[in-house]
Amino acid sequence: LTDVANGGLKKDLNLLAGASSSPPPGYREGEGIYQGALGLSLKSDPSWAQALAFADLFNNRNSRGKRYFGSSGGRPTLAASAPGDWSAAAGERDKIAVPNPEPPTAPVLLPAIAKVQMVYSLHVHDIFKFPTTPVPDSATFFNGPFNKEWKNKQSNWWDSNWSLKNKDRDVNYQMWIFCTPIVTFHNPYNVALEVPAGDLSIAFRNVPFAMKFYVNGTPQTSELVPYTRMFHHKAATWGGSQAERRYTMTFYDKRTSGRNISVDAVRPIRFLPGEVRVFSPFMNPDTNSFDTSAAWYNVYNKNSSDIQAIPGWQGEGIGYGQDQPLPDSGASAGQFHPLRMKVDDNGRVTGDGRMFQDGMALTGDEEIHVEFAPLPDPDLPEKRFTIELTLKGANKDANARSMVLDFDYEVTDGLQKELLGDDGVIRYPSEGTVRATDLRDHWQTTIANFRNITPVALLSAYAKTTHGGVDDSNDDGRDPAKPWVFNNHAGAVLSQKVLSQHPSHHSHEINLTRLPGHTEEAIDIQPGTDRGSFVTGHTVFNGRRFGTMLDIPLGPIQSPVSLNGACLAAGFSLPRFTAPVGNSFAHPAMSSAALVEDIGGTTYADHCYLLNSVLFESYYCSGLQNRGGLFDNRASLKDLAD
Repeated sequence: LTDVANGGLKKDLNLLAGASSSPPPGYREGEGIYQGALGLSLKSDPSWAQALAFADLFNNRNSRGKRYFGSSGGRPTLAASAPGDWSAAAGERDKIAVPNPEPPTAPVLLPAIAKVQMVYSLHVHDIFKFPTTPVPDSATFFNGPFNKEWKNKQSNWWDSNWSLKNKDRDVNYQMWIFCTPIVTFHNPYNVALEVPAGDLSIAFRNVPFAMKFYVNGTPQTSELVPYTRMFHHKAATWGGSQAERRYTMTFYDKRTSGRNISVDAVRPIRFLPGEVRVFSPFMNPDTNSFDTSAAWYNVYNKNSSDIQAIPGWQGEGIGYGQDQPLPDSGASAGQFHPLRMKVDDNGRVTGDGRMFQDGMALTGDEEIHVEFAPLPDPDLPEKRFTIELTLKGANKDANARSMVLDFDYEVTDGLQKELLGDDGVIRYPSEGTVRATDLRDHWQTTIANFRNITPVALLSAYAKTTHGGVDDSNDDGRDPAKPWVFNNHAGAVLSQKVLSQHPSHHSHEINLTRLPGHTEEAIDIQPGTDRGSFVTGHTVFNGRRFGTMLDIPLGPIQSPVSLNGACLAAGFSLPRFTAPVGNSFAHPAMSSAALVEDIGGTTYADHCYLLNSVLFESYYCSGLQNRGGLFDNRASLKDLAD
């Protein structure tokens, strides 16, 4: 038990863990493992508080006052937990979370984000509530969504010669674009993980997606329009002229009765050990496009920024509906120079402009194609896309975040350059056009019976897998990786610079692809279980439904190796390690001879070498620790000593 490297005696990790609620000097909150043992001052220095709290999980309660461990059928079940005095976000800058470089003060025990996908779909709806189908040539004005506005105006506010309430017209349809987010979670632990209903939510900030519409070959805007700018009434609906779109999803389990599915607001979500499960938005399948109480109808319902999600894939057309897909610059030329609609004295459309208000009106016989690229709102100073996971009640600060994935593309077109090259775009369809009426479902059609909604784009942010870069499709990822060694996707904070840092070193990456008008191969869900594919790949061919990565101690740790489950080396700064303790991996991002190295203005640390040096040279595990919790004999330290 002699510390032959530094002199003196080795220290007992079990005794220190048992004193984690009132630790001795050198092991308290804010005191790092390297700082005390090696005199190194690093932002990435793992926290003693996090390590020792992890080693005493089986005895303790989390920040929500719940025991870390419960039991289900005699099997250990881990309670979702996050520190009460630490946030993955060090505040916000321009309303977007700034990732916290400081390590957690306690274990962050949550399902890891394996994949976030956003399906963008085109759909054409009736403007008016036509009572029959097909639409009559000359229809009486019914109580459509713009009835109040048009009745209060003598004429349309852009074209004084066009009175929509008095004249016949051939504008009968409106283009919608839907964003349907899908989240794949992975329980990385060797025990079941339980999340209370409605306590876990995810937010998407400054999503990098922009689109340009073409009608009969004529572009409707001069530039690609970010999805977050496709709404003129932004000020009234989203809480102020500077309000930004913060789309969120809150997670629940689902209740099944025969063929009927609904949200279970009581039963917790339970992940089996290593399980991969997929969640998507839920709406009443009997909702139609004129139901203004529906959560996706974002023109009239300001609550559309939040939506419920349940296990499984509910289909396209559920999520965030955008019925005004042209820019929010209004009638003026604006930044994107929208091509407004022109009509003759009888209200008949002339030319190929289709912008009215900031919706996209259609006669039905248009030939349409679109271009899209990963571009954010150019007016926002922050060139970052964040995915923010929050466990309700873990922290008293309502602005605290439990996990943050931060993708910094550094300049407005940084992600576009990385994925598609300078000014690169993706076209749908790849050749030819699609007729407007081929995208239409009658207004009475319910979500469950949509037939013509057409998925065209898939924006993905996903964790690395070993099959990344294997084939040209990039369906399993663009870069090969060793996630069980270096690319730890279970860390609470990720921050990467898309242009100046090589993506292969990080745990997650972004991709944008064209969909073939459906999602059958892009969204992989196992029927009956709602499990997705991950671990070794993201496709059904290469992925797995289960795979544990981190071990949770159910009793006193027997070796420093057990601390790998605490994710001590998967923080803000590169390099990230999954299992550094007890291994000797040299990270490819660092020089082989360096323990600490400045790379691009960031201090990298060889956590594998440093953690092993400290923990094995100066510490040992005696096993002497209170045997509390559900899975031991509750013997006290005194009992064991006697």
